[in-house]
Amino acid sequence: MEWQRIQQEFAARFGTAPERTIQGLQAWYYRMNQRIPVWDQEGWLCFDNEDDLEPQHVSIKVRERNRRDKPMGPLGIAQRYPECAIHYSWVDAKTKFKAQDWAAKRALQYRERQERRRRKEQ
Repeated sequence: MEWQRIQQEFAARFGTAPERTIQGLQAWYYRMNQRIPVWDQEGWLCFDNEDDLEPQHVSIKVRERNRRDKPMGPLGIAQRYPECAIHYSWVDAKTKFKAQDWAAKRALQYRERQERRRRKEQ
């Protein structure tokens, strides 16, 4: 999709105030690719150790996404923000179903880790 069309779709969906320029949307997209959470095949976030509150992250450079030694499909809102994707009308039912599962797993992981941290601090 062309960036001008993305800008138009964004404005139609989220409004025009504040205005999101093409450069602003591109900058946001590229920044988001620097902090992609790592999850396993079942959708559980991967952490370095049991006390971490933040999961592991990877950085994906757009120019490297299609390299043969690093094949990767597109990452959508369902993978990045499943807790949001379940509420958007443009997300199809199959993706919403997966996103709901991923969101529930992430919420459980975060709750358990926060509770474990509270117990250790007492």
